[in-house]
Amino acid sequence: MRMRKALARILVVVLIFSVVAPASQIVVESAGAVSVQVPKYWMDFEDNLNVMTNGAEPVEAQMKVFKMEADYTGEAEFVEDAERGKVLRLGEYGFDLPHLSLDDSYSVSLWVKQEQHMGWASPIFYIRNISDGENYLALSSRNNQREYLLWNQLHPELYPTYELNRWSQYTISVEGKAIALYKDGTLVGTSTRDSIISSDNGMNIAFGVNIWDTIMKACIDDVKIYDKALTAEEARILFSGTPSVQINGSKPEIRVGEKLSLDADAFGVDSADGITLRWSSTNNAVAKIVNGVVTGISEGSASISAALMKGENEIARDTFDINVVTSAGNYITPKYEMSLEGDLAVTGGLEPKLVTFGGSLPSYEGDAEYIDGIDGQAINLAGKYGFILENVAVDSTYTVSFYGKSNSRMQNHRPVCFISSDRGCSNWVALAGKDEGDGTFPDSFPL
Repeated sequence: MRMRKALARILVVVLIFSVVAPASQIVVESAGAVSVQVPKYWMDFEDNLNVMTNGAEPVEAQMKVFKMEADYTGEAEFVEDAERGKVLRLGEYGFDLPHLSLDDSYSVSLWVKQEQHMGWASPIFYIRNISDGENYLALSSRNNQREYLLWNQLHPELYPTYELNRWSQYTISVEGKAIALYKDGTLVGTSTRDSIISSDNGMNIAFGVNIWDTIMKACIDDVKIYDKALTAEEARILFSGTPSVQINGSKPEIRVGEKLSLDADAFGVDSADGITLRWSSTNNAVAKIVNGVVTGISEGSASISAALMKGENEIARDTFDINVVTSAGNYITPKYEMSLEGDLAVTGGLEPKLVTFGGSLPSYEGDAEYIDGIDGQAINLAGKYGFILENVAVDSTYTVSFYGKSNSRMQNHRPVCFISSDRGCSNWVALAGKDEGDGTFPDSFPL
């Protein structure tokens, strides 16, 4: 949840210690972009073994014979399937994808139709460390039974079932040493590895063949390799075949005049080519959205939508409802407010001044330093200067609020917040460092 800050209803405020304050939630600018997660490598077997890539170096599939002892010199067999169109039939050969560029988080997904039961350990896929053949992951047959097993190095575990002549999708998601296996978008189980396989230690992924066992006899389709560990929701979307888009940064309520920045994540498409995001509001008189930035126009309700477009065709949509109010929830509009977004601007007509240590708080001749805060920019006082707000018009009831982070222990009553009726400091209250310097603040102390 984004955080609000304010300096409100104050008399005189001086901050002369290292403070990091968050920025305002009210205006956050963004282009409203969509981040599209696509496979790094994929194959659709439309009469070829081409490996398509997204920003990766080209990879050529290498057809292999039993035990990968040599290249297969025959032709790949592509067959027409009633459900999936052209698919690849394995049996006399498998194929290897060498030297893939993947770190220790990745996912492999493919569709499989088992046409006959196999013996022991015929592989559907075989992920290995090139220099160490026993450092591998493989989904393989289990001795003529109606299930596969996942080989985690030399340990068989996780036993997804199959039916002959029926298509199922299998997805393995790897994040470091953590493994999750999905069948048809549903979690089969999880496991943990003793070591990591990644391109750092040499990585190949083979299909239908390994260095020990009989070649798998099955049809496969739509091999997809992602350079991230897919989540359970992404595995479900991948199985469904329906793209998705999710809006980030939504909230149920904003004020009139407030701006809310949004962006979105998309999943379930093979390429970002031609993908755009189209924003809309059901009531522009209440809430208007341009380039992902919602502006509260007047009191009322509206629905904000992000449509994922492929050319002119909508392929996914996400929507949320938003209320626009004159006063958001229990938030009380401050009389004076500073966002500290790169300057000392304050609402309410005051003019802050940078000051430094000394009698009557002399002006600081340098520039204020702004750094990253909790929510946008913040001012870094660094023990060199503070700032003062003078001639604040409040009565005897007021509140001062701000966020801060001390970069060092404060000693000798160095002030965090100092409120006085005048620069002569004859009547004041302060929040300041504690003499012991133990990282705590004492109660406020009037003179």
